[in-house]
Amino acid sequence: MLSFSYSSFIFVPLHHKYKGMTNKTKKEIINNNEEELPSLAAPVAKCYQSNVNITDVDAQNVPLGNSKEDIRVREKLIKDFYAKWISQHPDKKVWNKNLGAFINVKFLSINETYEKASRNHESTRAVFRLSEILEGAVLVSEKPAKRNSRNQKQFEKLLMMKYGEVKLVVGLQRSNQDLVQYCITVPTLPQK
Repeated sequence: MLSFSYSSFIFVPLHHKYKGMTNKTKKEIINNNEEELPSLAAPVAKCYQSNVNITDVDAQNVPLGNSKEDIRVREKLIKDFYAKWISQHPDKKVWNKNLGAFINVKFLSINETYEKASRNHESTRAVFRLSEILEGAVLVSEKPAKRNSRNQKQFEKLLMMKYGEVKLVVGLQRSNQDLVQYCITVPTLPQK
């Protein structure tokens, strides 16, 4: 079972091996993990401490490459952003004008988005515009969810939405008919 801690806008998975530790010990682990981050993430970390909007961070702070280290840094930036976003939006939902309904952000939203969006520089930058995308995205199509997929089986259908170049996938939950943000990406053209 994976749980998450929202401490100082740092999004850190706490596995079962951390059970029983004091908060002081957990904070030491979090601080040590921050120090291990490459220098590319340092300006973004300052952004969180000074309460500057994440969209003010310029594109140079998000790694451009496709190395494992670049992807790891982008994953951390996305997780940290979601932690800050959730602290500013405790209800974890945004009204979508086109659908006329709230789109919720849940644990699955964070997991699926950081796994997919961290693979691409543009997708990572798109995540930083989460509220704007959730509010302004327009429905393009819908398709049934894959029943044999671990992440999609809880959804009745998936709504494909667009906001400029950004693709937003929203799932309609079977159990309560809530709309849940599933993933945000920027499709790239295949390399020839």
